[in-house]
Amino acid sequence: VRAEVSSRPTLGPNQLAMTIPVSAQSAVGGRLRPGDAVQVLLTIDKGKPEARTTVVLPRVTVYVVGQEERLGAINTTPPADAAGRPAAQGPISWVTVVVTPEQAVELARARWAGELDVALLPPQ
Repeated sequence: VRAEVSSRPTLGPNQLAMTIPVSAQSAVGGRLRPGDAVQVLLTIDKGKPEARTTVVLPRVTVYVVGQEERLGAINTTPPADAAGRPAAQGPISWVTVVVTPEQAVELARARWAGELDVALLPPQ
């Protein structure tokens, strides 16, 4: 029943959905969509000569993309795009990816060790 109501794929055995904060500058200009394949990178000591970047997750799938919510005090109806669908509420602020339990541990460590970037990969 859940699959009939939601557009998101269901998680399989040994899969977790994990959310990381991002911005348009760190996530392909904010142009990510559920189902996209991405690579997650970690930069430590950003802005310093000893800065280094490593690949945390070589290939994972985007589960959900979240935008910053903007509340309007006057108009309570969300804006629509040209096709009448609700428009994005604001800039990208987080992305949820599908990971294994082992990848979740690596991603959690990386999130607190430095700054994360999300790179879009071509389909396989």
